[in-house]
Amino acid sequence: MDCIPNKIEIKFKIDLDKTIEHELVMTRNFKVLADIEGELAILINGRIFFYDQYILLMELGVALTKWLRTVKLGMVENFQYHTMDHDDGPILGFIQDQDGWRIISIWQKFDVGIKFDLHTLLNEVDKFLENIKNQLMNRYNIDMDIYI
Repeated sequence: MDCIPNKIEIKFKIDLDKTIEHELVMTRNFKVLADIEGELAILINGRIFFYDQYILLMELGVALTKWLRTVKLGMVENFQYHTMDHDDGPILGFIQDQDGWRIISIWQKFDVGIKFDLHTLLNEVDKFLENIKNQLMNRYNIDMDIYI
């Protein structure tokens, strides 16, 4: 398997029709993690690898932020996203192999025959986190970093 750069995209859309209780935001209640949901698509080489219409986006953002911080401190480890919505095990993972990173999901649409370099993966995760943090702040006045 080859490592191919710049072939992964993480796209999301927050469900803006959902009302978040102001009291939960003001008291920094962790129930907010379950209240912020929406669509998530992960595309590999332009093909939809993973799609969930009702994923807990803020919960995923918190999990990715924790993983990213650990990796940036030099402690490179696999990422596994366990959600409070499902008991099927991790629904998304980044797994390090000798020659790159594999992306896996129990809900994946196809088997990925390529691996990614860490830099490419981190850049896409950074973009996702920057976008979701901005949208949470602009829409709900939520600072996601408080929940980490």
